[in-house]
Amino acid sequence: METWIYTLPVILIISLAGYANNQTGAKVHEHLLLAVILPEKALADERVKRLVRRYSVCNRICLVITLLAVLPFFLLLSDWISLWLAYLLLWCTGTLVAYHCIFVRFHRILYRMKQREQWYVGQRHVLCVDMELSRMKEKLPLPFYFMLVPIIVSALLGIILLLTERDSTLLWGLFGGCLLGNLLFVLLYYPFCRGKAKTYCENTAVNLACNRAGYRGWSICLFLLSLSNSILTAALLLPGWEGNSAVFYTYCLLSALFTLGAFLFTWKWVADKRQHLLAGVSTEDFLVDEDEYWKDGVYRNPQDTRTLVEKRVGYGYTYNLATKKGKLATYGVFFFLVPFCVGLICLFVYMDFTPFSVVVQGDLVSIHAPLYQDTFSKEEIEEVSLSNTIPSGKRTGGAETERYLLGNFQINGYGKSRLYVYLNDAPAVVIRLKDRTIFYSGSTMEESLEAYELLRS
Repeated sequence: METWIYTLPVILIISLAGYANNQTGAKVHEHLLLAVILPEKALADERVKRLVRRYSVCNRICLVITLLAVLPFFLLLSDWISLWLAYLLLWCTGTLVAYHCIFVRFHRILYRMKQREQWYVGQRHVLCVDMELSRMKEKLPLPFYFMLVPIIVSALLGIILLLTERDSTLLWGLFGGCLLGNLLFVLLYYPFCRGKAKTYCENTAVNLACNRAGYRGWSICLFLLSLSNSILTAALLLPGWEGNSAVFYTYCLLSALFTLGAFLFTWKWVADKRQHLLAGVSTEDFLVDEDEYWKDGVYRNPQDTRTLVEKRVGYGYTYNLATKKGKLATYGVFFFLVPFCVGLICLFVYMDFTPFSVVVQGDLVSIHAPLYQDTFSKEEIEEVSLSNTIPSGKRTGGAETERYLLGNFQINGYGKSRLYVYLNDAPAVVIRLKDRTIFYSGSTMEESLEAYELLRS
């Protein structure tokens, strides 16, 4: 049941985001259609309109197919976290690739049509101007030191965790996520708020205002995201919930949605402000035909020194892969994510398919499981009993799946505990030691009873 709760929103967000992102290419924006810049006569051409209708139909079909492709996950794999994770990653990759392939196919068709019909617009080269003076006017972006405030708050949270000695994997994971998120916002500050300015028309004053609006809007967005991230994390670090994984996952989901919403709102606000400033200014003779640099929707322009440029399809910005920073950012993320995801899947496969075991050698008792092991002498055992239920408690480290509980827990009535428990009909062996309690159950009734007899003897 928990798998449904945590996974369904992710699946819906990815499916709908991919569909919505692709559909932006079917709407005319500043003479752009499917990332191809076209004159008015081309936009009114019936062949172009038919192509766009086919493109929208393919996107809707892709949305339905990707949602249907999730059914095997819920019907067959939800109890095995390793298979669940592998299938989810494959589904996400397949969904994104499918939407991209649809876009590339229709983008190429339209671009070939444009070349055949000679539908070129304006000047066929990139125009860039130095707008450094715009940063010295009023309403400049928030100073960079504003971004350091949330970083300092994150560092203080880490110090508090160390001083209070709260041993919780979730809490340290929350702190690490907060710190990494704030560092990411700091890294985005310079390309979004100090990047090279862009020319929109021949009116210098309007160009200054357009760039100033973008710098200001994005600096406020990044600062507020970073600050809210630190404040919410500080609230969740208060005592009382550190073992509640539902709160942790809900926080992660809501944070992701809030960040996405803030980026979309800021992008829309900047675009609307720019349109407002350009209203009444003739840009018809200032259009720049850069389609040769936007092959398949990917920007590669060696004459443009900017690392980040606004996307032609979708929301936000993309990297200029003709620059070293753009290549490093794009391919670096790819080469980091692939080994990370493969390693994560291998780890969970190891955890899912390696059984728990109890070994007694002379006076020593060893309990083995993936990533965890307990060894103690028989003299340390104060009591051994069987329990058909596991008391409620909080996980402070380890794994909690629909098949097993493994790791460190705070169990009501027992305190500090280590669990090696399969969630089946087999009873759990409760081993009380001087400093902790161990719960163990095998994958079958026979394994649990055998372990119980070994420990009693």
